[in-house]
Amino acid sequence: MRQNVESLMPLYADSTLAPALITLRFADAWPTIEQYRALRQELITDGLLTESTCALLDLRESITPPHYVARRIIDAIIADGPIPSVRACLVASAAQFGFASQLITVSPSSWRSGVFTSDQEARSWLEEFRVID
Repeated sequence: MRQNVESLMPLYADSTLAPALITLRFADAWPTIEQYRALRQELITDGLLTESTCALLDLRESITPPHYVARRIIDAIIADGPIPSVRACLVASAAQFGFASQLITVSPSSWRSGVFTSDQEARSWLEEFRVID
């Protein structure tokens, strides 16, 4: 697992199955848009994040940001491209479920997204799209 360029950033990327799948684990405070963009750019530059990449977003250890932040995150993803074609969000609390649902609500309708409470459920769902083996 690798951490972003900024050593104290609360966002970790596991690129073991990249570019088919990137797992992003959010820990503690939510990263700033700039931190998130820096990590995305690093993954894009390294060829680990492409238009066909799917993402497993693990929010279980994160502090849930206010719902209005969801629109800013999605706008930054769209502006920076490429966009993961399928995203599964892992959550552990009702607040995280609400935030993940808000991310889905403000996302373009062509994006495939799901919210899950277990890693196995999320990976099974991703396998339905033949993203991971």
